[in-house]
Amino acid sequence: MGCDNQLMGAAAANIDSGNLVIRRANHTHLNVVLKVLTEAATWQAAEGEAVWPVPFPSATVQASMVRHETYVLCRSGAVIGTVALCWDDPVWEGQLPDSGYVHRLAVLRHASGEGLGATMLAWADRKIADAGRTWLRLDCPASNRRLRTYYEHLRFQLVREVEGTSPPEFGASVSWHLALNQRHVNATNVP
Repeated sequence: MGCDNQLMGAAAANIDSGNLVIRRANHTHLNVVLKVLTEAATWQAAEGEAVWPVPFPSATVQASMVRHETYVLCRSGAVIGTVALCWDDPVWEGQLPDSGYVHRLAVLRHASGEGLGATMLAWADRKIADAGRTWLRLDCPASNRRLRTYYEHLRFQLVREVEGTSPPEFGASVSWHLALNQRHVNATNVP
């Protein structure tokens, strides 16, 4: 499934002359979103940083789509990435309702290294600011130094580390040591 429909808010950007669009995913995008996430999970595992199960669980994405949290990144009509933007997150329990939370940020391997993750995070900044909220928050495995450095480069700051468990739809329960990161939403967050 491609991305031929209208833009979602201020979601268009241009990088390397390629037309990029971010739009809310619907049920027709399920297989391609799973492809993006499974490809990312496979690559993570090959790099020694298994974060997500392979294949990525369909139930997680389906539930996120029902809640209208999943978005697709498209270039020239083809899906090349995905991100979920949520308005609460139990890992951050006890926080004020002043944030948006990013999950499942991934691009197809052939599109990696093009700054598309930063583009999707800048888009999330705008969506969060438009909702009257102040912080973009995300988590990642505390042991994944490469991912933590990537987020630090994008001006995220570590808030704390916590112990957590994988969602039930991931299959066997796995204990996670997570780094909780946040940045203030504004227009200067893209390096």
